[in-house]
Amino acid sequence: MAGGRRFATVLLAAFFASGEAAARPHAASGIAPTAPEIGRVLAWGSGPNEAGLRAARFESPAEGPSAVSLDANGDVWILDRLNERALRLSGPDLHPSGSTGPLPPDAEDLAVSSDGRALATFSPLRSRVFVVEAGATREVPVPRALDPVVALAFGVQRQLLVATAYQETFPVGSPAAPRSEPSVFAAKREGAAFLADGTGVQVLRRTDGRPEVILVRAGSERTVDVGRRVLNRTVHAARVVGAGGGVACLRLEHEAGAVPLRVRREAVCMEAATGRIVLDRALPDPGSNLPRRELAMGGGRLAFIHPENNGLRVVAWSVPGGAP
Repeated sequence: MAGGRRFATVLLAAFFASGEAAARPHAASGIAPTAPEIGRVLAWGSGPNEAGLRAARFESPAEGPSAVSLDANGDVWILDRLNERALRLSGPDLHPSGSTGPLPPDAEDLAVSSDGRALATFSPLRSRVFVVEAGATREVPVPRALDPVVALAFGVQRQLLVATAYQETFPVGSPAAPRSEPSVFAAKREGAAFLADGTGVQVLRRTDGRPEVILVRAGSERTVDVGRRVLNRTVHAARVVGAGGGVACLRLEHEAGAVPLRVRREAVCMEAATGRIVLDRALPDPGSNLPRRELAMGGGRLAFIHPENNGLRVVAWSVPGGAP
């Protein structure tokens, strides 16, 4: 794994282990399929508790909210791109509690600092992160060589992190101290997401179609595999959606029909220490538009946004063991 760039459209999960002897693959077992679920629908529009939607037109797909994120309290933030703002849903009932803006109109991804006071949005068009805090907006450049960027996050001391489709994560600095391009690449870490102890997680699709989750740590000279898990299900594609505490969450996709092509989707969270699945929920087919990030994890919750005819459905599940 050291030095290799692994492009995977497959999922991430985590198995916490120490020592290279733990790198032998094991089948994940045990399941807790149900978890408390709460939901709310935000009507389409530009009002205080509404989300913007532009219907599909000739040769132009529908556009709507493009990302979801959570802070350390489990509050859900939604990038309402067409209204150039972020909507906040708080508490156990996802009560609408205001918005923050204006945000750049070309922003497509969203991250929230742990205290909820700073928002970061990413513009693939301009290859820049825009940080909004205390009413001011500042920029951090992202080297275009990192393309494709698939996730944005706040790290330690508000350092901004970007993850690529190669399951590598790079710190790009902060508005006060952006990193130079050589410094960004020198600080690369293996992992599409990280457990609370800093261990990185990656995944490969085996020849039998099952995803093999790989746990990695930085050694004194190289990155080493310290744990592997094989999920006992066949997948065609998956994506890392986040990690928190000792749990990693992911999205799996399976072919449900060939003609016409249909895809069955699900959200799965795995306990790192045991490999036990603590959340396994079916996801609906994509709605009128597919957000850049429809699933996110934070504050012990997994959040999901889904465009529907009457509005944007927002769902949150409690994830056992997923709190920071």
